Amino acid sequence: MKYIPVAQFSGYGTRSIDLTSQLPWLYIIAASQRRLLYCGETNDQGGLIMRLGSHFGPFDRSTFKQSATRLAGAATVKPPFLIVSAKLPFQDDTSKFDGSSKQIRLALEAKVHELLVTKFIVRNPDWTLVSNTVGSRNAGPKAIETTGENITDQFIDIFSVNRSLMNSSPFNLFLLNQEVLSQDEGSERDYGDIVQDIELMLFEWLLESVKINCGENWWTAGIPEKVRIECVTRRELEGEHERLPPEAYLGLIDFREIARKNWNLFSKGMESISGESGKDRATVWLVELNEYRKLWAHPIKRKFTNIKLEKIEKLREYAKALKSICANNQKVA
Repeated sequence: MKYIPVAQFSGYGTRSIDLTSQLPWLYIIAASQRRLLYCGETNDQGGLIMRLGSHFGPFDRSTFKQSATRLAGAATVKPPFLIVSAKLPFQDDTSKFDGSSKQIRLALEAKVHELLVTKFIVRNPDWTLVSNTVGSRNAGPKAIETTGENITDQFIDIFSVNRSLMNSSPFNLFLLNQEVLSQDEGSERDYGDIVQDIELMLFEWLLESVKINCGENWWTAGIPEKVRIECVTRRELEGEHERLPPEAYLGLIDFREIARKNWNLFSKGMESISGESGKDRATVWLVELNEYRKLWAHPIKRKFTNIKLEKIEKLREYAKALKSICANNQKVA
């Protein structure tokens, strides 16, 4: 079982989700203007909409606003908001816990609280977690820990990908659903994870090779000027100059340009991965991969897009080849 983002009321290949019926939820609210995080749980008779409505309604009914004032001195909390809500299993023989239990929801909430601190706040120290947890993280089955990790990781991924887009809408709601997947369904839905793995392996392989080859001046000598300028510009626009290095803003298309500029370093690997010859044809697969990356970042678009399984298998082949290259590089180093 695995949590995946779904598009509003119905997801890509998933069952519909009723936001007005009584269902158990775990949710995380991110208020970017004041850099506040709030984690909560609900099994409200009015559904998720009723609970979220209370948080964004009058102060005396909003534990979110009350906590923000008490713990962060935020008298007013204004949009934009990013909300990631995970529907918890209940009355499900295939699940290892029942989300309709208050004790279970509090245990899961406590676990997610802990993970938000260790995985998110540590990396974003200007943010404040304003919600409280009263449950014991040791309560409930072992599956609580796995579920908490999954929900937290999905929140961090969604936040990272959509951070710059949050300001375009005052209210951004992402729903997570957990289902048992068949082998074929899993192959189609897992493509986002494969793309992410490929992106990270490319980063490791290309940059480490350039650093070894170019030495201390690797950024200037090994990275194309246009790519360098775009990375620095994006970092300045996000106000992350003091915290993030410029290479944190590299993307898949940038990787293609780096490989082309340093073709003597990457020709053998790129031609092996793509099955094509020459720096243009052997790197065109990165263009296609970038389209998958953009689709993965927009779950609503995925709802209207049919991803053929043979394409997924091709991505798996790319990932396998890159894993072998990275492993060989580590042995050499």
